[in-house]
Amino acid sequence: MKVELCYCLLFLLLPNAIVSQLTFVTFPLSEPGSQPRDVIGREGEDLLLYCEVILNSNQVLTAWQYKRANETMFESVNININNDITGPSFLLNKIVVDGDLLGSGNLTFRSNFTFLNFTNEFDLITIECGNTNQGTRQFRLGLPVIPSLLTNVPVQTVTEGEDITTGSLQQLGSDPFPPTITSSQLSLNINPVSNTGVTIVNDYNVSFTNVQRNQSGIYTLTVSNDAGTSNTTFTLDVQCKIAAINANGTDVRIIDNIVPMEGIPSSPVITGNVPSPGVLVLRVRTMYPGDTNIRLIVNTTNTSDGSIISSTTHQFNGYQANDIVDISISIPNGGSVSVSIVTTNQYGFSDVLNHPQVFTIDPISSTTASIITTSVTIILTVTGCNAPTTTPQTSGLSSGSIAGITISIFILLILVIILIIIIILQCLYFRKKIKEFYCEKEATVFGRGWSTPPLYAAMARCYFFLLLSLLLVVHSKAQVSLSPYPVLTGREGDNLEFSCDGEGQQILQINHNVTAVGGRLMLAGEGSGMGRLPGVQYQLNDLTRNDNGTIIQCFSNGEGSNVITIIVDFPPLYSPASLYYNVIEGSSPVLSLSLDAPVMLTAFTWRRNGIIISSSPGLSLSASSMRFSSVSREDSGLYTVTAVDSLGNGTATISLDVYYAPEFALSPSTDGSNVVNRSVVVGSNTLLNCSVSAANPPVTNSSLNYELTSGSGSASNVDTSTGHFSISSATEANTGRYTCTVTNLVATSELTYNIIVGNLPDVQFTLSVTFSSQSVVINGVFTDNSPYAVQRFHVLVDGTTYTVRVFPLMIDLSQFNVGTTYPVVVSAENIIGNVTVANSSFTIRAPVTPTVPVPSNTPSPTSQPTGGAGALASCGLMAMLMIALSLYSALY
Repeated sequence: MKVELCYCLLFLLLPNAIVSQLTFVTFPLSEPGSQPRDVIGREGEDLLLYCEVILNSNQVLTAWQYKRANETMFESVNININNDITGPSFLLNKIVVDGDLLGSGNLTFRSNFTFLNFTNEFDLITIECGNTNQGTRQFRLGLPVIPSLLTNVPVQTVTEGEDITTGSLQQLGSDPFPPTITSSQLSLNINPVSNTGVTIVNDYNVSFTNVQRNQSGIYTLTVSNDAGTSNTTFTLDVQCKIAAINANGTDVRIIDNIVPMEGIPSSPVITGNVPSPGVLVLRVRTMYPGDTNIRLIVNTTNTSDGSIISSTTHQFNGYQANDIVDISISIPNGGSVSVSIVTTNQYGFSDVLNHPQVFTIDPISSTTASIITTSVTIILTVTGCNAPTTTPQTSGLSSGSIAGITISIFILLILVIILIIIIILQCLYFRKKIKEFYCEKEATVFGRGWSTPPLYAAMARCYFFLLLSLLLVVHSKAQVSLSPYPVLTGREGDNLEFSCDGEGQQILQINHNVTAVGGRLMLAGEGSGMGRLPGVQYQLNDLTRNDNGTIIQCFSNGEGSNVITIIVDFPPLYSPASLYYNVIEGSSPVLSLSLDAPVMLTAFTWRRNGIIISSSPGLSLSASSMRFSSVSREDSGLYTVTAVDSLGNGTATISLDVYYAPEFALSPSTDGSNVVNRSVVVGSNTLLNCSVSAANPPVTNSSLNYELTSGSGSASNVDTSTGHFSISSATEANTGRYTCTVTNLVATSELTYNIIVGNLPDVQFTLSVTFSSQSVVINGVFTDNSPYAVQRFHVLVDGTTYTVRVFPLMIDLSQFNVGTTYPVVVSAENIIGNVTVANSSFTIRAPVTPTVPVPSNTPSPTSQPTGGAGALASCGLMAMLMIALSLYSALY
């Protein structure tokens, strides 16, 4: 009955033990639902894990297990009582396990687990702490690997109104660590794209819904994890919908689900320019027009005095992103000019583009300025669904000059008409005289001799004046019928043919590159030489980029002129092709190149020291510039850019040298300040190092200064002649602040030593060694006479040093061998240093042998069986406990 009551009570108490669960305090934080926790380990650095295990509000010993990347089961990390690792072999001398002391001995809670000098050997190892049955926390360790993205993403082509997904842009075979993507962002032409229902970014994938024409462009996907960030670019090409044909053959364009292109336009981009006498032609595009109807406002400024030469507005209807338009600016007086352009639509204005290049324009020749009238029509390269319409812009004679010429021609025509009327009247008069002449003919034949009749002379005069009038009309027509000659465009290396169409026209002069052009201009199909015959074909051979802007004038009788302007298309050209930049570390420089690219660029590539680079959160690249958000010394190097168009490519280099302030060879304090605290023993010598480990450009000035705490000024035992502080036979008067100062073109850096000079500990110490059943007990009694108090004691026993602040020190007896004598050395440490204060030794005489009682075969008459007595006593105690609980419940 007693035994049954005992089991009943045990059954009631057992659930309290079963529901006891472990709780954890970890660093890095590891939660049950997100295990294992990924932790980055840096090559060559220590890696600390912390795992505090708590059972029923009390910290307990932490057990550690491991599992390597190619293993499926966890194995235990074996640790002895002194916290030494005894297995597995690959972790020996590679990790340290310690923590707060568990008791009076050396055993700790083992909550700290530290990898010493983390290497690739431990990559992707999983460490587990806790008890498998009651709960664990896991940490997966690995070297940092940033996400790797595809570098050559195919053009994503889609029809307007459809959906498209890029698919995974992750490089195949690449596994980032940690694998969790913390950020995935998309930008279009450097402008962030929001993650909406139309555009969805999911790690390595980008999806577009109901895509529209205004979404075409170059996109950048930036993916980040805790290790770093990488990016890639891809082009989205949205093509027009295919037109449907109805029953009667009429084109029916699909216009449903059109998303209006709304928003402020992006800044314009000048892709090329063609200067010529009195005229500057700019090739301009905008990457995001924001609307199909845009205007480009162009302000031209004289760089010599800052005055505005002109401000013109150019309207483009039906414009699509990246269409290139040619804008002609009239600068009749020439000179050095700069250009600024702003794009505007119904929603607002873009940022102003202040083009860095200064254009030098030749003035129009004074001999031809009054007679040249050139009509320039803007040419729009159309790549959109609907061809845009443009508003032509013209430049040439003023309205007053045109009116004067028109009046002169009108007066001349009136004079010609009056002259013709006079001639007709004369002819009628002479006709009457002819009749009279024939009536008198018979009488005069016999009465007078024969003579030339006046009729023929009158007729001759009539026809002479008529012919003269016709010649005047033809001459007038030759003067006024010269139509403007079109702009001729050719590629570098081509042969260009043209003609002077008017009657009596010939080549008079060349207003640009006369010497260079003259030897290559000839009659078409003939030998070399300047042709001057009217109405013939001419040929300019082997066009060069220097022919750009050449004007050839075709004169007619010295009074009128056709004008031929030549534009040469050629591969991208950087000028100069090499630049050198010095920038300050931490600044945000923009490194610009002058790029002349008449034809639209198809691609550009940047390389740093031969390795391809792309835009990133800290670096923005274009075909003609580099922009750093915060440049560092690691960014120094040789950068090469290659721009490509349909005609070829051009290359330029930028040599970047990043300057930074001087740095001292001595590592700075953990708080980042260049302050070193040092203790020096009285009478000793010390050297305070002021060497500079890095400076760009080199140090130009350095100095040594010190201020003593005692206020005694300079000290004769401090030497600064070597560029360092050298203190010989230091005294307490040398306590103070010593500062090294160095300067280069960037900044001034300082390194400060706070020096304390004093004596080593002066301690009277009594050492004793005793033994218990399981430990060697080392005790000490001391008196501290030091000006600087003793901070800790170091006890050296059998090659192992134990650091204590208070005694006694207890060491496990099992570490020592019987019959062996072990020396004990105690040293005391204060802020100045440490000194030995006691020596002793101890010998393990004999092991402690426990006494084992021999049981008797025949129990005494009064004794009870031990097992029965124990069980009866336990049941009695439990019964008393239950009675006490019942009484308590009844009373309260």
